[in-house]
Amino acid sequence: MSKYLYVIIPLLAMGAFIGFYMHESKKLDEEYRIKAEADAAKAKADAVRLEQMREQSRIQAKLDAEKRDAEQRKKDDEIKAKYEADLKKLLDEAAGYVSDQNSYKAQIADLQSQIDKLRGEKENLSRQAIAMNQTIVSELINRQNAETQVQLYAARVARQVSDSPLARPPPPPPTTTTAQ
Repeated sequence: MSKYLYVIIPLLAMGAFIGFYMHESKKLDEEYRIKAEADAAKAKADAVRLEQMREQSRIQAKLDAEKRDAEQRKKDDEIKAKYEADLKKLLDEAAGYVSDQNSYKAQIADLQSQIDKLRGEKENLSRQAIAMNQTIVSELINRQNAETQVQLYAARVARQVSDSPLARPPPPPPTTTTAQ
C-alpha cells in the first residue's frame, strides 16, 4: 500500500485542489459576472446620464445661441437705427445746405444786379464828374481870360489916362516976384 499512497495522495490533493479551484473559479466568475453587470449597469447609467447631459448641453447651447442671436440682432438693430438716424441727420443737413446754397445764389444774383446797377451809376457819376471838371476847367480858363482882359483893359485905360492931357497936372503957376 505504501506504493499506492504515492499515487493516491497526490490524486486526492489534486482532486481537492480541483474542487477548491472549481469552487473559487465559480465564485470569481460570479463576482466577475456581478461586477460586469454592475459595470454594464453603471455604463448604461453613465450613457443615459451622458446622453441627458448632452441633451441639456444641446438645449443650453441652443438657448445660448438664441440669446447671442437676439443680442446680435439687438446690436444690429441699434447700429441700423443709429445709422438711419445719422443718415437722416446728414440728409437733413444736406437739405439745409442746399436751401442755404439756393438762398445764397439768390442773394448773389441780387447783389450782382445791385453791383451792376451801382457800376452803371458810378460810370454816370464819373461821366458827370468829368463833364463838370471840363466845365470847371473851361470856366476857370474863361475867368482867367476875363481877368487878363480886365487887366489889359485896365492897363490900356491907365495908359490912355496917363497920356491924356487931363490926367496931367497943370503946370505950376508962374511965380511973380514983387519987388519991394
